[in-house]
Amino acid sequence: MFPFSRHTPVIKLKSAFVPPAVPIAISSLSGLNDARYVRILGFGKDGKANSGRKLYADVPVASARCSPPPVPGAASCEASRELFARDPQGTFDSCPGDSGGPVYVRSQFGQYRLVGITSRASGVSSQCGGGTIVTLLDAERLSWIRSQVGVQVNAQPMKPELPGPMCGLERCATE
Repeated sequence: MFPFSRHTPVIKLKSAFVPPAVPIAISSLSGLNDARYVRILGFGKDGKANSGRKLYADVPVASARCSPPPVPGAASCEASRELFARDPQGTFDSCPGDSGGPVYVRSQFGQYRLVGITSRASGVSSQCGGGTIVTLLDAERLSWIRSQVGVQVNAQPMKPELPGPMCGLERCATE
């Protein structure tokens, strides 16, 4: 068993996806150091009427692969296996209950690709706004996923891009 399997949720489907569901591409980590934002999705509790509703936030990358280390007071972050995302103003972030949800980067062509999984709050704050530790889908994790589902899972190289304009809310509702 992969030592971090508790941070890597996998759902094995009985049958193939039925349109309009389309599997999303997985990003390789090669361009991650150039990423300025990640998109975090979840159903977490934001302290507003949106709790339990799928929301997203485009959160600045504070430390790609946890190098350099996150801000003082932040939870430990495993170098090269995790990423630290934090909005300095504390506006855009994950919230309690978002753990296990997908984290995406946007490619130079405007397509989102899965890069990791929301793991935990940074420790700076237990609520929304203190920063998020993201478990990256590195080669070892992808190998573990393949072993669990019996399907070839490959990461695709990409060049990240700054996401489009923010929606103006602290967390944005999905369509």
